[in-house]
Amino acid sequence: MANCGVKFRAYPTAEQAHTLSQWIGCARVIYNCKVSEDNQNYNIFK
Repeated sequence: MANCGVKFRAYPTAEQAHTLSQWIGCARVIYNCKVSEDNQNYNIFK
């Protein structure tokens, strides 16, 4: 099975870019919280 990918380029307006930036920031915070939680659980139950 071949690996396939699709690339696309977006040209958001200033308002859309601001909204995307907020969404990415929220996703980063949630991801970092989950990684921290997983690390704590690993250290407790290893």
